[in-house]
Amino acid sequence: MKRLDTLFPYPTPKIARIKDSKLGLLRAALMCIIFVYVVGYQIMWRGNHLEMQDLAGVYQMQLDHPTRNSCDPINVECMQNFTSMSALPYCSQSLAASSIKLPCQYWDAQQLTQVTDQGLMIPTHISTYFQTPGCKPSVGNNWTCIGWLYDYLDKKGETQSRRGQASPIEDIFVADIERYSLMVDHSVRSTLGHRYYASEMTGYWLDCKNEHQSDVGCVPRPIHCDKRSCYGKDAETEKEKLQPDLESHPKFRGDRRSLTLLQTQTQVTPGSSPDLKEVALHGTGAELSEDGDEVDSDSMAALQLMKGEDLLYSPPREPTPEDAPARADHLDSLGVVSLDQGDIFRIGMLLKAANVSLDTRRHNIPSWVGGSYRSSGFVLVVRIHYTNVESWLGLKVLPWKVAGPTLHYTYRVTKHASHDDFIHRQVQPGGPKDPKHSRVVKEYNGIRVLIEQSGSHAVWNNIQLLLILTTTLALMAVSNCITDSVALYCLPNSDEYWSIKYERPRTTKKTWERAMSPESDIDINAEPEDNTVHYSDITM
Repeated sequence: MKRLDTLFPYPTPKIARIKDSKLGLLRAALMCIIFVYVVGYQIMWRGNHLEMQDLAGVYQMQLDHPTRNSCDPINVECMQNFTSMSALPYCSQSLAASSIKLPCQYWDAQQLTQVTDQGLMIPTHISTYFQTPGCKPSVGNNWTCIGWLYDYLDKKGETQSRRGQASPIEDIFVADIERYSLMVDHSVRSTLGHRYYASEMTGYWLDCKNEHQSDVGCVPRPIHCDKRSCYGKDAETEKEKLQPDLESHPKFRGDRRSLTLLQTQTQVTPGSSPDLKEVALHGTGAELSEDGDEVDSDSMAALQLMKGEDLLYSPPREPTPEDAPARADHLDSLGVVSLDQGDIFRIGMLLKAANVSLDTRRHNIPSWVGGSYRSSGFVLVVRIHYTNVESWLGLKVLPWKVAGPTLHYTYRVTKHASHDDFIHRQVQPGGPKDPKHSRVVKEYNGIRVLIEQSGSHAVWNNIQLLLILTTTLALMAVSNCITDSVALYCLPNSDEYWSIKYERPRTTKKTWERAMSPESDIDINAEPEDNTVHYSDITM
């Protein structure tokens, strides 16, 4: 029987409390670190015990032309507020120098908007061509066609004989496109069935100085709220109190906790009169330094028109536009505001967020396009990311509050990494004044805006919580191993602690090591004369 007892012993842990403050404080410190890391950081701060569920979103876009006080164009009292063509360098009506100049025209939003199969097309360059059938299949040609299906006509109605790029009968730029506004109304739905609308969430846009697709180094900036719900009962009094403070640094709600929010640092105030040369640069994405040279435009908003006034040209109109109700009070100064209907961006603000200027020259494009983004067009991707992740998320998502805090969203605007120009063509029948049997082909080059929605929602999950809590067991085992190693090898009383910890308390560490050597004659398994274990006064 004793033989079996020796072969099949029952190993069981033995706990001995050693009176050593160094070991006690070390173990307490390790346990405190484990508690702070798992409960404080992983659960309460980061909310890593929560389940991330994907969100599904929808959106719609609406383009509006510049109006007085940013009023709604559907209002009969709402008047247009275009910049004078003489102040736009890319217009041939302007005397300002520019490498690419074409005649400009004013187009309203209804005339300009081009809905595509995906996204919205905002034309900046419009070319018009006349075409007439160049081949008519018949019995005489055996119902076939040799040559060109359509021939291009010049302004006189004669066939253009010179092959190559056809010459348009009209080639124009759309004037003041940077001051058009784009309204983006969007919402998302979670798997729990909750639907969140843009007017119910807090929005930000990422200010990125780099042209890369990465968000590293981007600064989130808040979208100013111009909704009635933001002002309270006395709207006029509250609006005065809630004027955007350009020097304040509100805290970002999201998980990028080290970032602070900076409002746009430049604002044109009523009564100011910008220099004529500075206004001439409006729309080109450039501004002037102190010595008069052009520099990059980080402050495009400073060259926007003063709210309710034209800078250079203000012909008499009746009735006065001040009677038109304002829809967005701070759109001209900030470039983006949030309304009940959605978020309104100036096109110039979208270009600034994407680090793109319409008058930047392009490379490796056909010479007839003109060599700039305004001439050729490009694709602008607006990514909207939704999340409810924020600081102390674990204290806000609870079993009785499964959905947690309200979602917030962030806009990231980038230029699509494509070298192809975006062209949209439309064919219309010729009018009574057009050449006989002709058709009109309009070719639109411009900004194609694509919306990309993504995001996730942190919700309560019991299984995830248990998985996080079980990690504490492994961490506690590691802390006990560290404490035992210090007790057995790093302290003056390690030899005595060794005899206390292991099976034979009266066997010292040195005796154990001698018994384990090959030439030793000590039988460590020999029965002791006295089976009673005697502890010293350092245990209890």
